Amino acid sequence: MKNNNINRKNSYNLIFKFKSLLSKYYLDSSKFISSLFLCFSIIILLYVVYRAEFYHSGAKFDFYIKYYLLSGLLIILSIASYYLKKKN
Repeated sequence: MKNNNINRKNSYNLIFKFKSLLSKYYLDSSKFISSLFLCFSIIILLYVVYRAEFYHSGAKFDFYIKYYLLSGLLIILSIASYYLKKKN
């Protein structure tokens, strides 16, 4: 029983340290989510470029144009989300 309480206390302490570390580097959780969204958008764009240009040697550019546009739009939206202000 005592070990269980110690483990629970250690896990709460670890969670608190993780939250404080996140708040130190990402003061606002919306900035953190925007960063994740931007990384995800860039990964999608890189994958589309790989598939269109390297895997298919540029032969299916017309097929992948909609994915280029979609990933570009996602990148623009993720950059714009940095500048949105939070209502109180």
